[in-house]
Amino acid sequence: MGLIVTVIIFILLVIPVVTMYKLTAVGHRNSTLDAVGILTVFTMLFSAAMSFLTNAKRHELFAAGATYCAVLVVFITNFNNSSNNINGAPLSH
Repeated sequence: MGLIVTVIIFILLVIPVVTMYKLTAVGHRNSTLDAVGILTVFTMLFSAAMSFLTNAKRHELFAAGATYCAVLVVFITNFNNSSNNINGAPLSH
């Protein structure tokens, strides 16, 4: 059972990161909104998987879901910042 949970959680981490990277690499205006939609869907899937596959209590599920969401938010912000750069150099404001 532990292996199944590990594989599911790994998949729920890799798929949204790759998908959000592809969306934000395109650089369209709506790509950030699409990435937030993906973040929301996968956070709900992660929380549902944790709820059904573990014996975690409600507060543990909330903490795990919030942490998972925070990790995905970091990926969104890093991808958006790198797409705004020219030749890898940060833009001056």
